[in-house]
Amino acid sequence: MKISVKLFEAIINGSLDPNSQHNTNNTVFSEILADKVRASKDDPITFFKELKRASKSYFPYMELADSDKLTKYNLSALPDCFSKLAPQSYFDKITEFYTYLISNETERLFISLSNIIQVKREIIDRAYHTKSLKNSLELIFRFLGEKNWTSKQSVFVLDTLKIKVYYLYKAMLHHYGDYFENTELTDAEILNDIFPNADSVDWSYNHAYKIINEFIVENQKNPVEKPQSSIVIKPVKVNNSFTYKDFNTRGSNIGDLLNSLKKHNLIAQDSQLPHFNRIFNNSVITNPIIWTGTISELHYFIKLLHYTKKYVQDTNQQHFAIACKCFIKPDGSHFDREKLKEQKKPRKTSAILENIVELLK
Repeated sequence: MKISVKLFEAIINGSLDPNSQHNTNNTVFSEILADKVRASKDDPITFFKELKRASKSYFPYMELADSDKLTKYNLSALPDCFSKLAPQSYFDKITEFYTYLISNETERLFISLSNIIQVKREIIDRAYHTKSLKNSLELIFRFLGEKNWTSKQSVFVLDTLKIKVYYLYKAMLHHYGDYFENTELTDAEILNDIFPNADSVDWSYNHAYKIINEFIVENQKNPVEKPQSSIVIKPVKVNNSFTYKDFNTRGSNIGDLLNSLKKHNLIAQDSQLPHFNRIFNNSVITNPIIWTGTISELHYFIKLLHYTKKYVQDTNQQHFAIACKCFIKPDGSHFDREKLKEQKKPRKTSAILENIVELLK
């Protein structure tokens, strides 16, 4: 599963919008904070547990992170200059609540990524999750730049979000920048996203702009030395599709495979052999095949092809990503690589799939 930034999105465009009438009641937030939430503000694992319990009657629709499985990671290990990226002090119960919420969510996201990197053995999996969160944060930068909130509380929340999302992005770059593979945004690009029209708008009096600029200037004077990395990311060959090892000598087997998948209603009945052939000769997929079976059946089918029977060439751990290019859902949407990867062997149809794949023998 990808690391979700739904809570940030909810603040910017959803149920936690500080401009919403429901979120401008100091009394509501005062009661929530008093109910063990304030006491747990320095530990995201405890904070979200208490917040879920305390805010249930006020925000039954609010999606909060499940922090039960997180292992504490020390963000204080960041260089001293990161301490400059601190939001201004809150001034009422509303801004106090959002300060704790945003700060804990920032730390939760970083801890989640750190946990994944510790657990995942394959570099391609670590890079996938790191770049996925990186891309989500870059989208958040643009969303923040589009907001022009004017109330005192909402401006505070917007500034806090800008500082903390930038902080998280830089913390990820500092610790896990090797997984970015040189695709990170420059400071100039980030500033342009979250403080648009800088040529015509004077941002110098904006708190977030000043804080982030001070960090950038300080970092330019005294560049932060990155931790020594043992990560070696080798260039990964990009496979357009799979390569059936006997395609040139037993190509007719692909037709038998196609017909058998149709017979068992695993792919669309109008699937055409020329399109299906492209899945097995490393061709660019222009007409993906509609998979009408379950996602667990697709998972097992790919696992049999690639791992168990090894009828296709090794893809350097890209087999599920390739499958997502080759097959689509009946509604035309794409399969999610992580969901496909996490599936289990289907009980009822595993023997059928094993017999179908044997056609490539």
